[in-house]
Amino acid sequence: MIALFFSLLLPARAGDAIEAYREAIERAPVSTEVDEKGTFRDLNFGTTCSRVQGFVPAKTVGDMQSYRRPSDKLAVGAADLTNIAYLCMKDRLRVVLLLADEEAFLNLTVALAGTYGKTSIKEKNFYYWRGSKRAAWIMLHGEEEQTVMVSIGDLPWGDPLGLIRSLMRQQKNAGASDL
Repeated sequence: MIALFFSLLLPARAGDAIEAYREAIERAPVSTEVDEKGTFRDLNFGTTCSRVQGFVPAKTVGDMQSYRRPSDKLAVGAADLTNIAYLCMKDRLRVVLLLADEEAFLNLTVALAGTYGKTSIKEKNFYYWRGSKRAAWIMLHGEEEQTVMVSIGDLPWGDPLGLIRSLMRQQKNAGASDL
């Protein structure tokens, strides 16, 4: 799964993209709605993952565990999803990742805007809501096989760079090749 994150988030000139992203984030207005909505469905961010009814462990690397819930409806609003992953750090829910096909991009963007209000950053294929405690973002990526990725969660993990750094650190510490 970490290979997917890198392919989705880091273009060929990653250094330039990361610097441009940092600058954009520093200038982005804060969205209070993303902080106020500290849940995904019935789960609060910070919930003890090992106590969540229906969570099935998918992968553990270091202090990070990913879970799935077979009972989850693979849809958000009018958008169909291909996967929902719950990422927990030290047994606390920190990030929810949603994956979908290209057709879901518009409907997912509408659902996120309805929940979190005005975006902090809006680009062609990337929308970002930055709060002081949480972040949410949606990205359409790929040329032929388009993939939509949505992340909602606590900072720093909910931020694209924070998520990549956390995954890389966990992978390195655990000596794992994939998450």
